[in-house]
Amino acid sequence: MPKLSARQLIGANFSFQHSPFEKVAEIIRGFGFAEIERWGIAPYLQPAGEVA
Repeated sequence: MPKLSARQLIGANFSFQHSPFEKVAEIIRGFGFAEIERWGIAPYLQPAGEVA
């Protein structure tokens, strides 16, 4: 089975929500990723009518 390289994947900043973007980009580049998916906030879905 062929293996994927880091260049075929996208790194995401979701795990680094509280870190400065410059530091996140440096770390993700260090892993060999060429693309970064940016998240502004954690994804959240609440069914209509429910109270958090």
